[in-house]
Amino acid sequence: MATFSELEALFVNNSKFREIEAFLARFNPIKVMQASQSEIRNSAILAWLLDPHENHGLNDDFLRTFLAGALRDKESRISALEVLTKDLSDVEIRTEQSPDFEKKSRIDILIDCPRAGWVFVIENKLGSTQSARQLRKYYDGLRSRLEREGREATKIQGIYLTLDAEEPEHESKDSFVSYAHEDYAEQLSFLVKRKRDALSNKIVDFLEYFIEVVMENSAASHPEDERVRDIAKSLYREHRHTIDYIVESGTQTGLVEAFTGLIDGYPDQKYFQIGDARLVLVRSGKRWISFNPIEWQSLFDSADLNSKLNSTTWVGCETWRLPVPVGFWVEIKPTSAGDRIKVAVEVGPLKDRQQRLSLIEKIETRSAEADIQANFSSWAKKPNARYSIFKFKQSKIDPDNLDEINDRICELTKQLIPCITPVSTAISEWILEISSNQNKANTA
Repeated sequence: MATFSELEALFVNNSKFREIEAFLARFNPIKVMQASQSEIRNSAILAWLLDPHENHGLNDDFLRTFLAGALRDKESRISALEVLTKDLSDVEIRTEQSPDFEKKSRIDILIDCPRAGWVFVIENKLGSTQSARQLRKYYDGLRSRLEREGREATKIQGIYLTLDAEEPEHESKDSFVSYAHEDYAEQLSFLVKRKRDALSNKIVDFLEYFIEVVMENSAASHPEDERVRDIAKSLYREHRHTIDYIVESGTQTGLVEAFTGLIDGYPDQKYFQIGDARLVLVRSGKRWISFNPIEWQSLFDSADLNSKLNSTTWVGCETWRLPVPVGFWVEIKPTSAGDRIKVAVEVGPLKDRQQRLSLIEKIETRSAEADIQANFSSWAKKPNARYSIFKFKQSKIDPDNLDEINDRICELTKQLIPCITPVSTAISEWILEISSNQNKANTA
């Protein structure tokens, strides 16, 4: 139990605690207006930024950056290089446009470039998913409309914009590319830093508010987040006993109770099944649980390598949610729009940075071969990267409804099951690579 003096040391005139408190209480007008997770309002802000004729001061820099980022390294009808070199001075940006003058369907953002002979269709999703043939209907309707207007030669390129770069439906892969909100937000952040002196303070403030909510929606890290996280870690080390007591005394969700309800024979039994996947519970916290496919866990546990601290924990993963380099976790997190449950697949903080990079690249390769995109952010391959989510699903949740939590865990996990087999192959190859390098070093 924490003493009065220990509580006083943590809360009274503690500069580290005040800095964290100020960070969490930051004013953000986009959140206040409840626009952070509204697809219509998000599209309106994005359309404003993309329009070079608007008063944001970015000219066509963000338009070109956004389009080039979406098309880079993709099999698309328009190349990223063309976007950077073509004359886009006559571009028109429209929102909520009917592809073929039908009132029932609306394109979120339409970018018309008559001089270049291009039309871009952006379907913007912040949580919902594409309905059957939705993207195909947009393309076919717009193609008919352009033909009636005598613009048969116009190229139509779709961009399916989601939180996790979800792949478009199979029949639309020839006309739409996937793109993640996090990726354009990172580029916008770089652009704001580069042009800060040329922009008004009000514009800079607004853009930073917008970047913040996009990053939060995407569960992406920001340099400021990392700095405050380091302060929080330092504060926790200094007041571990007190903070643990506060957390233990506070409220917690029914996540652990609901999750362990999936396991017949818990706590003696740790194995369970969701869909076709056989899984094993690994670790748990107050608001999160980590688990893994049995084949992943077996590969990691059976590896006899210098990269491991012991039979179960890899160097760098000592204090992470998982003791192994990659795995699943589920958490319930309060947001301004209500509590959300999230299931994610993540590569964790390996001490050996080159091994971490190699694992990410192998996951990318094997996932692509299986036609399942591993959506690593551009930060994942940076030298200081530690946590890299490449697949996740999330939804709103009542944190006290155990049946709903149970159902959501199963529902969201099932959507991630297709990634298990290609990642298993990547892990196996990665372990063999490390083993081979280790043997070479031992015989040298």
